[in-house]
This record gives sequence, C-alpha cells and structure tokens, in this order.
Amino acid sequence: MGVKPVDGYGNITSGNAKEIYLKWKHGEIDLEVSQQKYCESFLSPQDWDEIEYDIDANKNDGKNSINTDNTKSHDGALAATVGAETAGVAAAVGGTIAAIVGKTVKDAETGAVTNGFCSLLAAGFALAGSAVALAFSFENVFDPDIDDRKSHKEANGSNIETIDNYNNSLVESMDMMNEDMANYDAKSQEYMVTVNSTNADLASLQVQLADAEAAGDTQGAADVRTQITALQGQNFEGEEEELQGMRDGLEEYRAMGSESAGAVESGRSVSAFLQVGKTLSPIATVNGALLAVGSAALGIATLVGAIPKIAPFFPDTPAALSSTVIWGAAAAMMGGAATKMFINAHTESECGESGTELEDHVNDLNDIVTEQTGYVEETEGFYGEADEARAEDNVQGETMANDNSTSNGGAMIHVDPSAKNNPFAPANSGTKAQDKS
Repeated sequence: MGVKPVDGYGNITSGNAKEIYLKWKHGEIDLEVSQQKYCESFLSPQDWDEIEYDIDANKNDGKNSINTDNTKSHDGALAATVGAETAGVAAAVGGTIAAIVGKTVKDAETGAVTNGFCSLLAAGFALAGSAVALAFSFENVFDPDIDDRKSHKEANGSNIETIDNYNNSLVESMDMMNEDMANYDAKSQEYMVTVNSTNADLASLQVQLADAEAAGDTQGAADVRTQITALQGQNFEGEEEELQGMRDGLEEYRAMGSESAGAVESGRSVSAFLQVGKTLSPIATVNGALLAVGSAALGIATLVGAIPKIAPFFPDTPAALSSTVIWGAAAAMMGGAATKMFINAHTESECGESGTELEDHVNDLNDIVTEQTGYVEETEGFYGEADEARAEDNVQGETMANDNSTSNGGAMIHVDPSAKNNPFAPANSGTKAQDKS
C-alpha cells in the first residue's frame, strides 16, 4: 500500500515534501501521521531551519495549543436571539396560563362557573402550556451551544496555564536577550582588539622588513615576509561565526513571539465564546422568574379554581376532582421549568465568568507579545550598532597602523576587502529573516 497520496499534491516526493509539510504546519491541510513522517524524511537541515522559523507555522502552533473546536458555531448575537425567543415563548405561555388561572379562579369564587367541567378544560390548557414551558427550559433548547460552552469552561484552567506559560517564556526571552547583548558586546570588543592587535603586529613587521632590506639582510627580510604572510592570512571565521550565531538567535525569539500571538488568537476565540453566557444568564433569570410566577398561579388554581359551586354529589364532582389533579401537575411542570431556567442562568453565568478570567490572561499575554516584539527589534538594532562600531574601529586601526608603518619606512598595509577572512570588512549584521527576504 505504501504512504497515501496527499489530496491536491499526489504522491509525496522530494520535490513537494517541503511545500506539503509547510501547508500542514500552517493548518491549511490535514496529514496522516505516516504522511507527516514521510515528508520529514525528505527535509534537509536547511529546510528544517526555514520551517522552524516560519512565522505562519509558528503562529499556527500557538493556535493549536488551545482547543477552539465549535467556538465559532454561534456568535453572541445569535445566542442572545435564541435565548430571547425561548424567553418569549415561556413568557407567552406563562402569561396565557396566568390569564386562564385568573379567569378560572374568578369564576369559581363568584360562582359564574357552576360545574367542574369548565375547570377541567382550563386545567388541560394549563397542562399543555406547562409542557411547552418545560420543553423550552431544557439547557440544550435554551442554549444550543451549552455543551461546548461547558466543555470549554472545564478546560479553562488548562488554557490559562498555557497562556501564562507563553507569557513567562516571553519575559524570560527578554532576560535572555539582555544576556545576549552583553555577550555580543564582549565578543565584539574581543574581536576588535584581536584585529587591532593584528594591525599593530603587521605595522611592526613592515618596519622590520624595511630595516632588513635596507641593511641587506636577505634572510631576515625573508623571515619577516613569512610572518607578514601568516598574519595577513589569519582566519577570523570563528569569531564571525560566533557573532553570527548570536544574530541568528533572534529568529528563535521571533518564533516565540509568533507562536504566542497564535495562542492569543485562539484564547480570544474561546473567551468570546464563553462570555456569551454573560448575555444569556440574565435572560434565563428573567425567564425563570416568569415561570415561577406562573407556577404559583397554578398552585392557587389547584386549591381554588377546581372547587365546584354545587353539591358534591352532582355529576361535576369527578370533573372537579380531576381538574385538581391536572392543575397540580401543571403547577409541578411549570415549577420544574422555572427551576431549570434558574439552573441555566447559573451555568451560563459560570461560563461567562470563565471567559472573562481567560480574557484577562490573554490580554496580559498580548501586551507581552507586543513588548517582546519591540525588544527583538531593539536587540537587532544593538547588534547592528556594535557591528558598525567594530567596522569603524577596524578601519581606524588599519589607518593608524599604516601611518606608523610608512612613517618608519615600512610598506602600506593592505588586505583584500573581498577576502573571506578580512578583519577590516564590516561584519554582516543581517539575520536569517533578512537573508530570506
């Protein structure tokens, strides 16, 4: 069977593996584990470097650190509309039942109704209305997204921990950049001293060469020329690579910032989804209150509305007694609906509070992301200034060495500026990101 082809790309090859892998890292396509691993088998060390510091890939990693499943299925406005419609139905049912109850009670008290059959009919309407109210009080009817909201509420502690970990990492990265700048400055100074020392040695040797040639010391002049050649061929690649390694470290800090920005994006999505509960909670509270009033009215009807106003041995007695049972059942159902609505209000309130708590941590992280981004730029600027200062000092050192050499009869010191080991050339202050652009 082998590894399955990737939709839109076909079989994975050395020519498309990197593109497919990056698409997966960006979250644009899905890959099976075997497909991921097969792509990795084709990636070179350079490919890995580019993927590791790819801004979009890092941001997507941050997004995936927080589960946002189903957080965009309904927005706050839609949820509020659904809740309001539910409340409207409950209010209408409660109002209708209250009207029926009021009429029944009044008729029973005044004797306008002379048998229990009318009470039985009214009780039937009340029971049907209570059933509707109860149906609308179930949490999944009141809030179709409540299961997802509760799930994200349960994960809130873990999400906050993730956000705070990113926050702490970015703060630590700024401490690390402080250390890097100090190290860079120290290494740059050492490099500068080494180059200037080489300049001075070259100037001294040039004077010695001139003296040897003037004295006709052929062997001495040859020995000095050998020393000059050795100094001019001195390799400074190690020093430059060490400095370049520090400059390249900025890409790791940028990657941290990008990943944290992705976590901010997902955190905000979950927070907004949870905070819809703050909109729905008061709706459920009002709804519960209306249903509670309806339940109380039905309780009164149970006691009063079903009492026949003629002798109990007349034919309406069974109907009156039956209506009492039905009024009681309607009252119980309405009371249950009210209780469920109050529970809904409490659940939605808890979800909303969780969303607010998460939002506070997300906002803190977002602030640190902004600060850390600025700190990376500041550090990069510091490196550039150090490179310029070193290059300028090296040129000044070469000039002074030449002046000293020529004034004492020595030859002009010259190093090919294109030479790879040229100690006088300005250091490359670019980073991987700049090189790639």
